Amino acid sequence: MSSFQDAHATRRPTRRLGVPCLALAALAVGAFACGRGGAGMITLDQLAANPQRYAGRVVAVEGKISGFVAPGLVELQGVGAKDVVLVQGERLRNFALGQAVRASGRVRVLTPDEIQRDPKIELAPRIAAQFQHTPILTDALVRPARG
Repeated sequence: MSSFQDAHATRRPTRRLGVPCLALAALAVGAFACGRGGAGMITLDQLAANPQRYAGRVVAVEGKISGFVAPGLVELQGVGAKDVVLVQGERLRNFALGQAVRASGRVRVLTPDEIQRDPKIELAPRIAAQFQHTPILTDALVRPARG
């Protein structure tokens, strides 16, 4: 057997195991999020109605981007909902106003002082006061919602 065939033969099992291993890893992460401190998928209405219930837990929500508050911080509004949740994450400028998204992150409910001290949230004190006790999904992974 040539050295090319030897190298190709040794890579083949890795290629076969790649997809199942990735699938298992995704399931493990999902189980961890839902089973240990995570609440899984909830509605924005549920989160806005009782933010303390979900504080510190990882949740996923769907809604439309209703405003860009600051770099890396958007308002998310549920379909037909009056309640707003803030989402903090990277690459949020890739989305458009009104775009339906799914966001998952850890829920925090902050006072204006806590918002000012958080290095990931850059808001003027006047704006921070407007979002007192508003649930914030931090370090959120945001993707387009499935249609």
